[in-house]
Amino acid sequence: MRFALALVFLPTLLAQAPASPTIPEMNDVNPDILKLVVYDQWDRGNDMFGSSQAPSDTKVDWDAVSKRDSERRDAVRKLLADGKLTTGKDYRFAALILQHSPDTAGYLLAHC
Repeated sequence: MRFALALVFLPTLLAQAPASPTIPEMNDVNPDILKLVVYDQWDRGNDMFGSSQAPSDTKVDWDAVSKRDSERRDAVRKLLADGKLTTGKDYRFAALILQHSPDTAGYLLAHC
């Protein structure tokens, strides 16, 4: 009986699982770059700072991810140009996003 009851409620329990990544509070990171890197990793199935269930790799719409990657890279470049990235973690997270560039210029910027 318990097993049958658990099967009835299993879809409800699974539907209540978090559908968004964990975004921690970090005093030494620009909150904009933090959100960008968390969602960059979430798109790739990784909840960077938690254990939420990220989208499965088999269900990823890579065309949509590529569009979001481009938007994130543009946002990183703007943060850099505006002098908003100041800590080592800011730059490390920016590099993680930029290394998803489709060209060598993006890789080079990520490396600098």
